[in-house]
Formats: sequence, C-alpha cells, structure tokens
Amino acid sequence: MKAVIIYYSNSGTTKALAERIKGKFGGDLVEVRARVPYGSYFAAVRRAGSERKRGTIAEYDAPEIDLAAVDTVFLGYPIWYSDAPAFFLDYISKLDLTGKSVVPFSTSGASNIKATIGKLEEAVKGKVVCPYNSGKLSKDDFEAWAEKVSRL
Repeated sequence: MKAVIIYYSNSGTTKALAERIKGKFGGDLVEVRARVPYGSYFAAVRRAGSERKRGTIAEYDAPEIDLAAVDTVFLGYPIWYSDAPAFFLDYISKLDLTGKSVVPFSTSGASNIKATIGKLEEAVKGKVVCPYNSGKLSKDDFEAWAEKVSRL
C-alpha cells in the first residue's frame, strides 16, 4: 500500500491519530492549516457554526501534493456540528482522487463519523471506505479497523 495521510488538527488530537496511522501504514503526512487558528474547542465550534450559517470558507494553507503513485488516501479531521471543517472539505474537493481508496478518520466529542460521510463523499466525488471514529464517548477499535484497511 502506498498511502498519504491528509489531515487537519485543531488541538493536536487528530494529528496524534494521523501519526498513529502513519506508524501502522507508512506514507507521508500532509497537514492542512487554517490561516487564522480556531482556538479552543468551544471557540472552534462557535466559529465553524458561524461560517456554516454565512456560507463562508476559512482561508487555509495546504501543500500541493502529487497523488499519482498513491493508492490509499487517509483523510482526517475533527467533527464540528456533525461535519468536517468546511475549509478541509474545500481542499479535498480540489484533489483528483479517482481510483484511490479514500479512508476517512475523525476525532470528536459525542459525534460520529457516519454523520460526515455524505458531505465527504460529495467533496471527494466518490465513495469512501472503512471510516474510523475516535471520539470521547464512542471510539472504534483501531486494530480491528487497521486490519480491514490492510485488506483494501
């Protein structure tokens, strides 16, 4: 498997999970960053909600990446208001993921990644497989998930 792990982490939790995935599967880590940090969890949720109501997308920085030799793309993000951050969805919508296995992973408090799959599939213009959720209230089994991913 030739993988890349693309992620956004506000507090470091999603970054730690991205690094764990890298340790398991290898691949490059690619971080997408908001130009203006979101701050604490409550500030981030409040700002994300305001951006959603206004239909705005925060400015962000993300490197250009060559996905030609990649077959598996991991996409990691925190869940705010039952969704991935809008700027992260905007970034991945600009990538050509045709023919790639797209594997999402998320971090959350009480939310579950299942709520984010619809918009995520719109952004990647295709199906995602083997979603993984690491939440404070519900957490998927990492090793069982990794075993499924290794069979892709």
